[in-house]
Amino acid sequence: MYVASADGSESRKLVTTTGTPSWPRWSPDQKRLRFTSLDPKTQTSSLWEVSAEGRDLHPVLSGWNNPPAECCGTWTPDGKYFVFQSWRNGKTDIWAMREEGGLFRKGGQKPMQLTNGPLNFLGPVPSKDGKRLFVIGLQPRGELAR
Repeated sequence: MYVASADGSESRKLVTTTGTPSWPRWSPDQKRLRFTSLDPKTQTSSLWEVSAEGRDLHPVLSGWNNPPAECCGTWTPDGKYFVFQSWRNGKTDIWAMREEGGLFRKGGQKPMQLTNGPLNFLGPVPSKDGKRLFVIGLQPRGELAR
C-alpha cells in the first residue's frame, strides 16, 4: 500500500501486505489506517490496521470470527467507534467496536451487533455529526420462471 499527498505528490510505500487491500480508512486523528484485506488463498476478508508511519501492521479482530469475513469498516467522526460489516451464519450484519480512549476505558472490547433481521446489511456510513448510521439493506430473492 502506498500513500501520497492529495495532489498525488510525495508518494511513499506505507506497508506490504500478503492479501489484497481495499477500503482504506484513516482514523479521525490520522494516526492509524484500517483496511480490508482479502486473502487470495482462502478467499477470506479481514480488517487490518497499520500506523501512519507504516509500523505495527496487525489484524484488528484476530480470532473473533473463524473464518474471518469482515469488511468495509469506518470510524465514527468522534473516533469512539469503528463500524464494519461481518458475514456470519449465512448473512451480513453491521457491528460496532468501541475504540480505546481515556484513562479508564480500555480498548479491545468485543464488537456489538447493530443490525439483525431478514436483510443483509452492508456499507456502514456514519453521519457527519455521528448521531446516525446509514447502511444498505439487501434482501436476497429468487424467482422461478417458466
